[in-house]
Amino acid sequence: MCARPCRREAVGTRVSRREFLHVDDMAAASVFVMQLSDEQYAQACGGGEVSHLNVGCGKDNTIRELAEIVRKAVGFEGTSSGTRPGLTACPEAARRVAPDRTRLERAN
Repeated sequence: MCARPCRREAVGTRVSRREFLHVDDMAAASVFVMQLSDEQYAQACGGGEVSHLNVGCGKDNTIRELAEIVRKAVGFEGTSSGTRPGLTACPEAARRVAPDRTRLERAN
């Protein structure tokens, strides 16, 4: 609990979208890829077109939505807002960053 009104700020406009992945899901995907045969891995990588596979959950959230999820999870009862004065010059990151995980899905 805060002795005085609490306020937390997220940098940026909070409309950029990001995909978040739990570490357990990343570990499971890593084990899955390591268990692919060389042929399956080569096929998943487009026959050598690329050397990596993206892992994602297929759902993205705005930074605003993430802040609300975290607020509820930790029981924060204060307020939150976007960029505070003085940070408005911060460049906004790409609006949406979501990995293309279709190659990994095809390997399944």
